[in-house]
Amino acid sequence: MERNLSHPDNTLLEDYFEKCFVEVYGSDGLKYLEKEYHLQDIFGNNILVDYVVETKDKKYAIEENGVNYHHPQLVGVERYKQQLIKQKSLVKYNFVIFRWSTEHLLFKEKMCDDLKLFLGDKDRFIDKTDIKVSRGFKLYEHLEVTLLDIKKAREEGNNSFLVVLPTVSGKSKIIEEDIKENLFIKS
Repeated sequence: MERNLSHPDNTLLEDYFEKCFVEVYGSDGLKYLEKEYHLQDIFGNNILVDYVVETKDKKYAIEENGVNYHHPQLVGVERYKQQLIKQKSLVKYNFVIFRWSTEHLLFKEKMCDDLKLFLGDKDRFIDKTDIKVSRGFKLYEHLEVTLLDIKKAREEGNNSFLVVLPTVSGKSKIIEEDIKENLFIKS
């Protein structure tokens, strides 16, 4: 599964973790991982969890661990405090936390055994590729007009479009709707 298309580049530890996860849960195992999971901490600040695996009754936070990431003398007191707030927030939101580190790199078999023991069988996991959410919205008039202009231009043989609108006026939504409407059109 190609993860680099929608996720930041992996660190060495993340790459190692994903390889172990695939070894334990199979080549399609990555569809159960949510990478860079967005969450608000207990003070309302945005935080990222390295990975989350979700079941019907639990959420598992999977985090890199190690001196280079969490030691107050290496990361500074403020960053260390932020890490503690992150951990407290995960506990408050009922996440079960699995931490792994560079030491796991030395014992791959142990890491794989720990994953299986901690997370259990993958038949409990929620497949993140099948989740579709409909937010039910109505396009603004200027978005509908732009989409009609694109459709008309496409019918006239044009396949490239430049949409110029102010910031936060819906350019991404225009692209999303156009792709949804024309996903199966062959050029």
